[in-house]
Amino acid sequence: MLLQVVLFSIPLSIIFLPLQPHSTVSASRLFFSVIATMSSDSPIASVNSNDSQYEIMEERLAYSRWRTIVQRRVRSPKGHIIDFDVIGQRIHDSTAPIEVHGAVLALAYHTETKSFTLIREYNPGSHCILYGPAAGMLESGSKHNNSNPLVAAQMELEEECHLAGGTWYRLVDEVNERTSRYFPLGGVFVGKYENTEMVPYLVVDPVLVSNPRPLDATEDIEIVRHVTLEELRRMLTSGQMTVVGSWTALLALDKLRQLGEID
Repeated sequence: MLLQVVLFSIPLSIIFLPLQPHSTVSASRLFFSVIATMSSDSPIASVNSNDSQYEIMEERLAYSRWRTIVQRRVRSPKGHIIDFDVIGQRIHDSTAPIEVHGAVLALAYHTETKSFTLIREYNPGSHCILYGPAAGMLESGSKHNNSNPLVAAQMELEEECHLAGGTWYRLVDEVNERTSRYFPLGGVFVGKYENTEMVPYLVVDPVLVSNPRPLDATEDIEIVRHVTLEELRRMLTSGQMTVVGSWTALLALDKLRQLGEID
C-alpha cells in the first residue's frame, strides 16, 4: 500500500506545531553533518539518554483515518505540563494508538545502464505530481511477514516499479539504542511531531517482473525508468521530490559511492 502521502508531500518543518521555534540551520549542512558525525563514540549516539525524564501522563486517540492524531500530555524535567498532538499512521491490528508499524522506501539502481527507476505520482498534501522511490506503509499481519521492513520494501518495489530480486542494502542501522516500543524498527522518525519510522533501502540490479503484484485501488502511479544520475541530482535540488524521497536518494547515492558504482 502506498503511503497516502501527506507524509511524503510536506517538508518536515511544515508540520511543526507552534510549541517550538523553527531552526535556521541549512538542511543540507545539517544532513551531511549528521552523516559525518554518527559513530559509536559520538555525542549524537546518546542524544536520547534523557528520554525517561519526560513522563507521559496521558494519551488519547483524537482522530483516526489514514492518519491518526494522539493527544499526548507530557511532564518535562522542569515540571512543565505540555500537550502535544502526535501524528501517526492508521493502525491495522492494534487498539493502542501509539503503536505504529512505520513505512519503507526502495530506490532501484541498474549498473548496466547507470540509471535509476523512480515513480511519479500525485501527492495530495502539495496537490502536485512528484517523483520518488517506491514507498509504502509497513503493515502488520501476514502480508508483510509480521511487519518485516525488507519484505514490505520488496513488495512495494514489485507493485510500483514492476521490479524484483537484486541486491538489497538497508540504508540506516538495523539496531540501535533507541529500539523500543516507540522505536521498534530502528529506523528514522519522519519528523518532530510524528511517530512513524522510515526505513530506506537501495536495491541494485533488480529485474523486470512480467506479472507483478497489483497496485492498490487508490494508487495511480507512472513508472519512470532510465533516470540518469544527473537527472536525479536535478530532482533533488529543484523541488521535484519530497524531503523523505530526497533523503532516501542521498543515502542511496552515498552507498553507491561506497560500492564504487558512482563518483
